[in-house]
Amino acid sequence: MAKRLKVRAISESEKQELERLSRSRTAPQRQVERAKIVLGWLAGETAEAIAEHVGCSTATVYNQAKAFNARGMVWTFGVFSRAAARR
Repeated sequence: MAKRLKVRAISESEKQELERLSRSRTAPQRQVERAKIVLGWLAGETAEAIAEHVGCSTATVYNQAKAFNARGMVWTFGVFSRAAARR
């Protein structure tokens, strides 16, 4: 049985921004992937289905969902860096 992980509740404006990012052809690949992962969770998809749709591993899906829960939209746009996390 697949693990269940909930993504935090998001506002309508956050959802619209995620949807815009998920369709973008000019945004960095990482941002598009992150948006698709979060939208998949919100739609109730399993980690396996999201991973197949996005083209990544299930571990990546879980890690990205956890990061979104912890950091929110800042994480999506890549503003949060590993160096900042160590400070």
